[in-house]
Amino acid sequence: AAAERAAAREAELERQESERLQMERLMAEQRRREAEAETERKLAEQQEQQRLEQERIEAEEARKAEQLRLEYERIERERVANERIAARQREEESKRERERLAAAERAAAARRAELVRQEKERLQMERL
Repeated sequence: AAAERAAAREAELERQESERLQMERLMAEQRRREAEAETERKLAEQQEQQRLEQERIEAEEARKAEQLRLEYERIERERVANERIAARQREEESKRERERLAAAERAAAARRAELVRQEKERLQMERL
């Protein structure tokens, strides 16, 4: 009877040890799954951060491109306006030059007329 009890006791200890080992395996598997899930969560978080950073960079690049486009348009408008002003100034200068030449021609014609008049007057005086 004592041998039976000792054998039963040994069988119980083996069963308990087997249960303990099975529990340890289950716990280790659970820790492995949790660690794997944590790694996947961190990876997904990192990928999301990278995606957000990429979106931020792209938005910044788009903003800079828009600023450059607007600056180019402003410079182009300014260039066109300056060309118009320069053309207007050249036109005004040309008009002033034409007016100056016309005035000089009128003055020369008036001087010639005066000289002709004086010459006629001199000739008339000589005849008398």
